[in-house]
Amino acid sequence: MVFLPEETIEKAFSTVKLNKKMKVDFPWAYALQPYPGTDIYKYSVEKGFLDKNFSFDDIDPLGMLESPLAGKLKDGGKIKVLQRFFYFGVKVPGFIHLLKLLVYIPNNFIFDFFHKMSILVSYASYHQIGLTRALKIALQARKVEKRK
Repeated sequence: MVFLPEETIEKAFSTVKLNKKMKVDFPWAYALQPYPGTDIYKYSVEKGFLDKNFSFDDIDPLGMLESPLAGKLKDGGKIKVLQRFFYFGVKVPGFIHLLKLLVYIPNNFIFDFFHKMSILVSYASYHQIGLTRALKIALQARKVEKRK
């Protein structure tokens, strides 16, 4: 999980390194979603990481794409880029060295594309299905979400 209150880019990199050391099969870095009423929510509001008006409607339903704390953290932009490439940082030998440079480039549509591709690859691998099938499932889910 990334985007914890007071998290730094160094701490986020230690999460990548830990997952790499553990040889995690399906590496993923969820974005913290501080649910109202929880201790982390209260702490985040008290320390100024969340607005007092934050509600359940402000939460990313999947916890994969955005965190409400991202814009309030000193290294939030860098951590967002790290999250986008977390899968590759864990699974691709030597990629962590490139990632240490990539975090200095602001997040963009290319980084978002790689992030979504890593979600797709992880999903396909976990469910032991092809990428084409995983993409069809993702597109169907997106259609359902748009209707809501």
